[in-house]
Amino acid sequence: AHSFFTSVVVCGRDISVMGEPGPAVFAVGTRVMCFHNGLLNDAQVMDSAERQNSAGVMMMHYLIHYMGWSKNWDEWVDAERIRPMDEESIALKAELERAFDAKQARTAEHRVRGKGAKRAGEGDSKPGKKSKRGAQGTGSASVEAIKIVLPDELKLQLVDDWDKVARNGKIAKLRREVTIATVLKDFVTHIEPLGPRAASVASEVASGLKVYFNVHCGSTLLYDIERRQYKELREEFPDLDLTDAYGPEHLLRLFIKLPTLFARAGITAKGQCYITKCLEDLFEYLKANQKNIFRAGIYMLPSAVYTE
Repeated sequence: AHSFFTSVVVCGRDISVMGEPGPAVFAVGTRVMCFHNGLLNDAQVMDSAERQNSAGVMMMHYLIHYMGWSKNWDEWVDAERIRPMDEESIALKAELERAFDAKQARTAEHRVRGKGAKRAGEGDSKPGKKSKRGAQGTGSASVEAIKIVLPDELKLQLVDDWDKVARNGKIAKLRREVTIATVLKDFVTHIEPLGPRAASVASEVASGLKVYFNVHCGSTLLYDIERRQYKELREEFPDLDLTDAYGPEHLLRLFIKLPTLFARAGITAKGQCYITKCLEDLFEYLKANQKNIFRAGIYMLPSAVYTE
């Protein structure tokens, strides 16, 4: 009988990861973490029912929707693949993602070395003959096609953010007048005169960025000194859309993570083309309105409890 079990290597040690044992009960509508392809993903329980597992045993299964994914990825899973949405699961999610990113980096390095060896032995292959992988456009081509380049002005803004937080120990004020949500809404409005198709793509990309931010903010987009602020925000406003609280400086951090996130999502080459063009327009919009969007005086020194 098949049981869900994932083994990964993190920082040189083997970590075995399993879901919660036993018939854990997760109510419909509950936000949870669910294992998929060796990673933990934010998810929501859409339905539950007793179903046969691979061994023919009747047990409780849950219909899972992965947050930020198409409904085509919804699937029935047993309780072993589900973890509660808590700090321990969030920490595990981040650890698994770091392991995944390290593995991707090693794979990319091996691929580059392999291409060098291939070029050195090009005379061994017949001229004009394409490889099967190249002809079908499969393999890693879609991952390599994802290129997101921040303009220098926004890179400097990102460096300034790092300097304020990581070096000077400050945190950004939350729930300000200018938030990620207001910036993305204004960007879509800015694009609307270009026509309904452009507006539709901009609206879809903006919605996707909001989903990505809500999913990954707590695990990968914060410095250590900001985590207490995040925890307090979540405790006071558990249902708050985080893009209504965090500002555009945190949106810049998300842009840096997008290539890896897109690679995991398996976005098609055509989809990547639309997204990349829209992001370029968004970057130009942020540049043109930089003074009004990235305002001075948003950082503050936290209270002593933040540094304990």
